[in-house]
Amino acid sequence: MSHREERSRGPELIELIYEATVQAGDWPVYQHIDLEGHRRGMEKPYEVLEALPHEWVSFENPLDTASKVRLHVEGIAAAELGDGLLQEFVNAVVALSERWEREPMLSPAQAQPVVVQAHELFDASAARSEGELRLIGLLLDNEGIGTVDWTEDPASPFSVEIDFEIRDYRAASSIEDYLRARRSDHS
Repeated sequence: MSHREERSRGPELIELIYEATVQAGDWPVYQHIDLEGHRRGMEKPYEVLEALPHEWVSFENPLDTASKVRLHVEGIAAAELGDGLLQEFVNAVVALSERWEREPMLSPAQAQPVVVQAHELFDASAARSEGELRLIGLLLDNEGIGTVDWTEDPASPFSVEIDFEIRDYRAASSIEDYLRARRSDHS
């Protein structure tokens, strides 16, 4: 399989990782991606995975079948998946940024983290499964937006501790805005 052929299967593999993550509420292990990729007609899922840009997906050692395969927002966007979910991710990042701005400091002499529960970030009327909410939490963690702590509450499966400045994302209204702000933040 040529590099171009491997890369052309990328969106299909990202969709597989996306579906597995929503189903499990956690990043899938390489063994699952390999077996399910074969079932879907991919000869060498590892080669497809390796051909993808590291901005789309990251993985540890596929020789270790228990290693996790992680998606990045750019990969989900490139595969044209989860538009609504990516918008909710952006909305959560903006809400966290705004919360950072308005959280009162208890002492000017001591830094304090801002902790936000998942249910505070999302519209209660949105029909999101626990797996989708957990995927948003995984993306927040993977993107370095804050430290995510997991709970057993399906309605609020995580909290995010923000301990750094995230003002650059305050004006994001779309995934493209978020990615532009992230690129300028990292340059």
